[in-house]
Amino acid sequence: MRYSGKTLKGNDANGSGFLPMLFAFLFSVMLVAMIWSGHIPMFVAMAYLVISLMTFMAYALDKSAAKSGQRRTPEKNLFFYGLAGGWPGAIFAQQLFRHKSSKREFQTIFWLTVLFNCGALIWLISPYGADARQLLNGMI
Repeated sequence: MRYSGKTLKGNDANGSGFLPMLFAFLFSVMLVAMIWSGHIPMFVAMAYLVISLMTFMAYALDKSAAKSGQRRTPEKNLFFYGLAGGWPGAIFAQQLFRHKSSKREFQTIFWLTVLFNCGALIWLISPYGADARQLLNGMI
């Protein structure tokens, strides 16, 4: 997927990395609180951690490839990693490496995947997700 390359002014969509980093931090705190209160199994937090680390590495490798002119990670893969729960790692990588943080189209799709992922988690902790929670608890 290729974009026009239009960039946002400043470091990212918000002009700085503060708001995305704050959002990822608050999400992590809420995730721990949901585990502690028994709303979600520990498995879910571990999945977020593992996928976030994998996503962080994918961004790091893509930034390195961009600098050296090598084959790049397709953007659709980066979107999928974020959608699967790796978006906290993606936010950290975007800010640390200044990678993909100023491409307007990329950021729009990226934040849509974040919203979708958060919506899925909200569904999981709602009464409608009770069967899925039981299934996840049985996986442990």
